[in-house]
Amino acid sequence: SGWYEIIIEVTSQIEAGDGVDRTIASTQLTINGTPIAESTAYIMNRTAQRGHGTSNITIIQNLTQSDIINVEINSIGGTSTVTTVANACRIYIARI
Repeated sequence: SGWYEIIIEVTSQIEAGDGVDRTIASTQLTINGTPIAESTAYIMNRTAQRGHGTSNITIIQNLTQSDIINVEINSIGGTSTVTTVANACRIYIARI
């Protein structure tokens, strides 16, 4: 066990057409199924044609060998489906 810096980058896109959709997604870190306070970031994707949005989370957390880390992304506003972008999402974990 020990203290670790965890950096998460999540890039998302939406499946919208030409109209403005403004779909908002939240990204959150969980450890052992429990959401970590102050680890929520938001992404606003305007349209499918306007590129991707990226959220970043950096926290310092005490971890043990058996801890399970998950990154969750959920749509919280708008009507389009939010998906992550392949090869554009990262998680870095470094002992400090």
